[in-house]
Amino acid sequence: PADRAEAEVLRSALSAFLRTLPERQRQVFLARYFYALPLSGIAARFSMRENTVKTRAAVCGTIWNRRNSYETGRSV
Repeated sequence: PADRAEAEVLRSALSAFLRTLPERQRQVFLARYFYALPLSGIAARFSMRENTVKTRAAVCGTIWNRRNSYETGRSV
């Protein structure tokens, strides 16, 4: 039960966070941190330079970690 409640808090926080992101940043964030795709694969899939993907993923990851660690005590 405690794990279920914690998972629901995390799901809710993630959904709220994803709604704040522009579409392309949301896609990069999910590809990198949810699906664990390599930077090169994300870059090819979205026709971006690898450094652009790296930057977008890092920025989103940092924002998520700050918000999430504050709200739930967890990070990516």
